[in-house]
Amino acid sequence: MKKLFAIFAVAAVLTACNNDGDKAPETKTDSANATSPAADAQKIADTAGKMMDTAMKKAGDMMDTVKSKAGAMMDKAKEGVKETATKVAEGAKEAGKDVKNAANKMVDKAKDAVKH
Repeated sequence: MKKLFAIFAVAAVLTACNNDGDKAPETKTDSANATSPAADAQKIADTAGKMMDTAMKKAGDMMDTVKSKAGAMMDKAKEGVKETATKVAEGAKEAGKDVKNAANKMVDKAKDAVKH
């Protein structure tokens, strides 16, 4: 029994002094190449910020393009409306002249009828 306790004591001393088995294996890294989670998060945040800036710029450019195209369409529509309005006004003048001529003819007929 004394021998068993002696063996356990020696094993305990050796284990306590040489406890390299519990340590994680050391890896050598350059401090310049090492990244921390905070640095990674900052890089991701910067990348996301750049992406948002690019998206905002592209959206602004797209809206400017839409605005210019819509403006051109509105100008064409205005020209078309002006032409149509001019044609309608001319048509109305002609119709007014026709009505006036027809009314004058009716008045002349009425005068002739009254004379007889």
